[in-house]
Amino acid sequence: MKLNNLFWLMTTAMAEGGEGGEGGSGGEAGGGTGMGAGGAGDAGGGVGSGAAGDWRASLPEGVRDWQEVKDSPDAETFYKQVGDMRSRLGRSVTIPGEDAGTEQRQAFYEKLQKQVPDLMKVPDYSNDEDAMRVLRQMGAPEDVSGYERVQVDGIDIPDERWAVLTTAAKEAGLTKKQFKSVIERVASEEQTESIQDKQRFNDEMAALNLEWGLTKEPKVAAIKNLLSRTGAPEGLLNSVQNGAAGAQTLRWLNSVLDGLGGERGQFYQQQGPGGDFMTPEVAEEAIQEIRGNSEHPYHNKLDPGHKRAREKMRALYKMAYPGEQQTG
Repeated sequence: MKLNNLFWLMTTAMAEGGEGGEGGSGGEAGGGTGMGAGGAGDAGGGVGSGAAGDWRASLPEGVRDWQEVKDSPDAETFYKQVGDMRSRLGRSVTIPGEDAGTEQRQAFYEKLQKQVPDLMKVPDYSNDEDAMRVLRQMGAPEDVSGYERVQVDGIDIPDERWAVLTTAAKEAGLTKKQFKSVIERVASEEQTESIQDKQRFNDEMAALNLEWGLTKEPKVAAIKNLLSRTGAPEGLLNSVQNGAAGAQTLRWLNSVLDGLGGERGQFYQQQGPGGDFMTPEVAEEAIQEIRGNSEHPYHNKLDPGHKRAREKMRALYKMAYPGEQQTG
């Protein structure tokens, strides 16, 4: 009812404005009835809007009770309010009813967002297309190239790893800011863990070096022979050969060698003092030869060759008894 009266008022206002233009002279002569009758209309007893306090009399009875009418001191103020209301109606958006279809609702959302760009609808996560549309509004890029390359402590993430991370982020619809925060946190944690693992590895290897002493090299060489000749997994053999095998792995492999008893000697093919390769058995024979030769420099501390003879004997003992700590 109010809207109908509103449109009627606008029409009436335009019409009365026209009549008033003509009634100006009429009012001067005999009291015109136009809106423009002004002060002359007062003299002629007119009911025009220029008559103070009487401008509401020309309005429909139902309109006179509007609060806008009561609050307006004159017709000009009231009609300005009516014009503003019409302008707002032109910009209004009709909310779809319960019987509206998907296309109608989508058209409503689009129209609403044009007028309120910052407004965002709750996505329908059961509809991938609808959810992704909203996520892109929030900052999710169109493709993986939209994610900024992240460094942690100045270190680049490897390309293969980066490709996996950005693909997963795109599928999840992460915004650029969300992705950057996640990667910085995860990569930082991984890097810290990697540093700790490296330190742990170095500490354990240092302890093994003290434990095995001079026997470490022949033991590691025997372990390599064992792995190579028994068809061990390539990854395990490579880790021992390139020094990536940890102390616990080396200890375990050495215990496997010790478990072979007398057969373990076939894996200890170390280079002897003279440059030849010796098995533990040959090294043992060389030791007995030196011990049985009372004239050997090894037995005479005053002999100039005594020091060299002791070094040779130590080397022979390492090859003859690779699993034992040497003394003397």
